[in-house]
Amino acid sequence: MGEIDGANIGKVEGGVYAPAQVSQFGVSQLFPIGEQAAVILGYQNLFGFGESLENRPSVAAHYGFKNGLYLSHRTRYHHGDYVDSNTTRFDNVVGYKFNGYDTYVQHIHFTTGSKDDFQWRVVKQNDTFSPFVELRTQNDRDSSALVVGVNLSI
Repeated sequence: MGEIDGANIGKVEGGVYAPAQVSQFGVSQLFPIGEQAAVILGYQNLFGFGESLENRPSVAAHYGFKNGLYLSHRTRYHHGDYVDSNTTRFDNVVGYKFNGYDTYVQHIHFTTGSKDDFQWRVVKQNDTFSPFVELRTQNDRDSSALVVGVNLSI
């Protein structure tokens, strides 16, 4: 699993914002529980500026209803490689899959500083190359971003 998008991650040398290119690469393993539920174990590494920025192990629970509606929760630990930015992130998702698309609303809570953000994403689902558009808040709703990206599945 890989994801490439153009979100700024903060100021770099000289107080200038990074132009973009943050990439996530990781693996996940889904363990089904019956026909509609699953537990998912995962690991991601966030790269930017040619180096590792964060290591992110995670565990998630997912339940999909037969009508396409689904609910999920993920807990992910962020271990910062570039600064002391360790935190735990909780994601709560309500989504809907229909006609080859997946759309969802996500509430994101970071334990460090008790920050909350939100995102809405629409994905055109394909076997390997799945483009998406996302609107999200960042830095405890201090700013927002419109993101166009792609999920790559191997």
